[in-house]
Amino acid sequence: MTANSPSNDSEEASPFWVLTTFFPYSLGIIIFISTARQFMIFKEFNLPIFNFLEVSDLTIRIVNDLYGLFVFVIFSLIIMFLKDLIKKGIGRKGFYWGLVIITLIFGFVGFIYWANRIHSFCMHFIISCLIYLGLCTCAFTYKSLLQDPLPWLRWVAPVNNKTLMLTLILIFSFLFCKSLSRYVVSELKVKKVSKGTVIKFRGKQSPIVSSDTVYYIGNTTKYVFVYNESTGNCASYSMDEIASIETGK
Repeated sequence: MTANSPSNDSEEASPFWVLTTFFPYSLGIIIFISTARQFMIFKEFNLPIFNFLEVSDLTIRIVNDLYGLFVFVIFSLIIMFLKDLIKKGIGRKGFYWGLVIITLIFGFVGFIYWANRIHSFCMHFIISCLIYLGLCTCAFTYKSLLQDPLPWLRWVAPVNNKTLMLTLILIFSFLFCKSLSRYVVSELKVKKVSKGTVIKFRGKQSPIVSSDTVYYIGNTTKYVFVYNESTGNCASYSMDEIASIETGK
C-alpha cells in the first residue's frame, strides 16, 4: 500500500459510508421486516399468511415501515462511531468483558422471550433496546478481538465494517420482529383487544362477533381472518363477502 492510498479501514470509517452502502440495501431490509413481521404474527395462529398476501399488502406495510429506515441509519452511525472508540480500547480484555455482557443481555432477553413475558409495548421496546445494546456489544467484542486476535479466531479478521454493519442490522430486524410478534399475539390472545368486533356479511350469513374464544385477528386487502381458540384453527373470508367490520373498542 502506497503512502497516498487510503486504507480500507479509513474508507469505511468515512461518514458517507452509510449512504453508499446501507441505502442500496434499504428496500430489501424493509421488505424483510414487513414480511417477517406478518409471517411471525400469523404463524402463531396457524395461518399460512403468504398464501393470502398480495403485492399491495406488502406495499402498504413497506410504507408503514419506512420509519425503520431512519432508525437503522442512526444505529449505523452509532456503531460506526463505537468502532472508532473501540480501536482505542483495551485489547483482549475488551473481548472477555464483551462476552460476559453479551451472555448476560441475551440470557435475559431469551428468558423474557421463552417465558412469554412480552405483554406490553413497553416491554417490547425495552427488549428491543436490550437486543440492540447486545448487538453493539458484539461489535465492541469483535473490534476488541482484532486488537489482539486469539489464534483460533483469526478467521474472523477479514470481516470488514460494512459487512459487520449489514449483518447486525439484519439480525436486529429479525429479533425486533420476533419481539413485536409476541407483543401483538399477546394483545390478541391474552388481552383480547379485538373482543366485541363485529364482522357483518353481505349475504344471509350471521355476523361474527369477537369473543374470548372466536375472534378477529386481522386482514389483508382481500381477506379477513378469524381465529377459533378452542380448535386452534383460523378461518379466512373474502373481502367480497364482507359488508363491514365494526370494532368493539
